[in-house]
Amino acid sequence: MRTSPTNGAAADIARCYTVGRRERYSEVRQQADVRRRGCQLGCRPCHLTVVQNYEVDPMANQRCLALAGCCIPTGYGAVKNVGKVTPGSTCAVWGLGAVGMCVLLACKDQGASKIIGIDLNPRKFLRAIQFGATDCLDPEEVNVKDRLSEMTNGGVDFCFVSVGVVSAMEQAFLSSHPQWGKTVVIGLANVGETMKVGVWELIFGRQLLGTYYGSYKSRLHIPHLVDKAQIHLENLVSHYIPLERIADGFDMLKTGESLRTVIDFETRA
Repeated sequence: MRTSPTNGAAADIARCYTVGRRERYSEVRQQADVRRRGCQLGCRPCHLTVVQNYEVDPMANQRCLALAGCCIPTGYGAVKNVGKVTPGSTCAVWGLGAVGMCVLLACKDQGASKIIGIDLNPRKFLRAIQFGATDCLDPEEVNVKDRLSEMTNGGVDFCFVSVGVVSAMEQAFLSSHPQWGKTVVIGLANVGETMKVGVWELIFGRQLLGTYYGSYKSRLHIPHLVDKAQIHLENLVSHYIPLERIADGFDMLKTGESLRTVIDFETRA
């Protein structure tokens, strides 16, 4: 059958698109050594369709709205959309960064009776209590699994892991209640890493779940979430810095000094 000019052009476009995807995939693989856990430093063109844009309250604090792009929905959604925390339940949160704080906040909003924050940095505990934690544990001071079992009468109802550490994910899973406990993995581990889950730990009722962006649809849900969490957005930002101090921002991230650092282009060095 003879191919019409229109169909031929379409085929050429399709071939170019396929080749482009292969080249892009190769480029991404080559850049893997400078990327870590889904984060990348740099700028590139961004094309948005109309359905990817949404309007939020114009009175919201513009300086900290960046957190509505990931931090707030990821933490809230893990609790409400994926874990589906119920009133009176027990919750434990591994990792008390900004996403972990949003998990604490959502657990409190859902009516959890006991909310336990877990982090290697005790300096975060006071802020965690302000966001809803009832207790905090330092893994270097206690056996987390045994202590949680004591505190929750056999195991935690809902475990959330907001760090990309496989050992923390495994510990959270084993700390959940053996018959109905849910573990929700939020943090990104390195590409290719796997966690070990025993069949006998699964078979009696434990559940292992994952989430990306809190399983929210941005256009439908983020405006409402911004309205609900406006008062907390500012509390989640610990530092505003100019672009010239971006290296300081990474240093504070590594040491745990910052909760969330926002680069403000109107702030001068």
